[in-house]
Amino acid sequence: MGSSPYFAIRVNYQLVEDEKVNFPLAASVFASETYVDDLFVGGVDKVSTIALRDDLLQLASASGLRLRKWFSNSVDLLTGLDQSDHGLAIELPYDNSSGFKVLGILWSPSDDAFHFHINEVHDEISTKRSILSAVSKLYDPMGWLAPVTIVAKILLQKLWLQKLDWDHTLPSDLAQEWYDFCTKLPALSRISIPRWTFCGRDTNSIEIHGFSDASRLAYSAVVYSRIISESGEIAVKLLIAKTKVAPIKTVSIPHLELWAATLLTRLIPFVVSSL
Repeated sequence: MGSSPYFAIRVNYQLVEDEKVNFPLAASVFASETYVDDLFVGGVDKVSTIALRDDLLQLASASGLRLRKWFSNSVDLLTGLDQSDHGLAIELPYDNSSGFKVLGILWSPSDDAFHFHINEVHDEISTKRSILSAVSKLYDPMGWLAPVTIVAKILLQKLWLQKLDWDHTLPSDLAQEWYDFCTKLPALSRISIPRWTFCGRDTNSIEIHGFSDASRLAYSAVVYSRIISESGEIAVKLLIAKTKVAPIKTVSIPHLELWAATLLTRLIPFVVSSL
């Protein structure tokens, strides 16, 4: 049914309106941390997070709804829930939980980290159409794979410069370049991105550090968080990155570096507002 996502979202809005006085914490989650019919929420400690979980359950049950398919990195947050509602999700190793995604990105509760599942590309004859299709499947909204995806973007630009038809066989040099790229792609499955940035109640300060750079082929920007705890421990985590290929028309390196800096000045406010 094409309108089912609309109904799911509309029900959430009505839930918030009807129960926000009785369950203010849960109502806030339903209002701002819901994607269609999925809830994504966390907390700084187990006690407050369990209280929020119970609040969510009560809010949903007030309208005859039942929250199911619970996943958590803590077994305590699953304790007390019906077995059929979570199925010991925390104990599932990454290889067996490949179907669980958070907004399109694989998340493994057992190690509390994000992973990438990259399928091998099998193309006996590489064309511009098949390469564009394969590259579009490299879903990486946060730019964690930016050093890899930018290589694919540059290759696509080369194909456009060649003015090849969509189904025309690639020249031998570009075909070899694509083959080399594809043979290394499965290695991305070994990459693990920790979900937690080490920001908690004992955090003394949070710093946002951004870097930008450019070459004749591309330019990029990346943002890291630097968390300093009260005990003096420091944790640096990659948050987000953006890349763009250089324009076809030749542009000087200093000019491209200014574009990279502009990209960074737009990325940092987005990160700050999100945090």
